[in-house]
Amino acid sequence: MHGTIDLAAGPRQEAARDRAYSIPLEDIDVGHPELFRTDSFWPYFDRLRREDPVHYCKESLFGPYWSVTKYNDIMEIETNHAVFSSAASLGGYHYPRRRTRPAPRELYCHGSAAP
Repeated sequence: MHGTIDLAAGPRQEAARDRAYSIPLEDIDVGHPELFRTDSFWPYFDRLRREDPVHYCKESLFGPYWSVTKYNDIMEIETNHAVFSSAASLGGYHYPRRRTRPAPRELYCHGSAAP
């Protein structure tokens, strides 16, 4: 059928499905780049849609985030800006400032210290 995904289409997909359903729900991080690199993210989203359609990931490469996995929920969030916002002024994501390395106290030139 057009537009559907066969999650058990082969051994690689079956292995991804087994992994997705074997880890604790609270440990699922659908934003992990490896899932997309290996095209193995489908069963993770499938599980979240079934068991936790609005999923909070507290630890990821990008910090904590919410995954909203059902169409109607996504549309409600995307169209209701009075309630849902990622604006920093409303408590949304704050982009950290880039850290710079502190300047060394002394610069060395050919073995001698310069102030």
